[in-house]
Amino acid sequence: MSDFDWEEYLTLAHGLLALQQSVGVSIDAVHRNAISRAYYAAHNLAREWYGKQQSHSKPLHKLPGHDVLIHELSQSGRVGVRMSDYLNDLKSWRNTADYVAGAPRLTQQTYSLLKKARTVIELAKYN
Repeated sequence: MSDFDWEEYLTLAHGLLALQQSVGVSIDAVHRNAISRAYYAAHNLAREWYGKQQSHSKPLHKLPGHDVLIHELSQSGRVGVRMSDYLNDLKSWRNTADYVAGAPRLTQQTYSLLKKARTVIELAKYN
């Protein structure tokens, strides 16, 4: 459905974390960006998966947005429910990373969120 490999966002997130000392910005900024990229990697691949499940031939940007997608996935069987749960958590933390200046525990959550993004991606690719 897409010419761009959304999984590259997750690869970028891991790369940011690996380079966090040398990019010239705070560790907090690196973690915030890693969380955001991981969320969008998972979100866009889940959206493509949902489109295929619903037999949509629409372009990605015409498929349901964030909250609607999470709701629709929660109604789409066992795989969809799991994706929905992880995406909801990822989205919540992505919102925190993008909009809350004094976000507590943000850097402690990063690696578990990247694992959740990986799980969503694997579910979307292999189901």
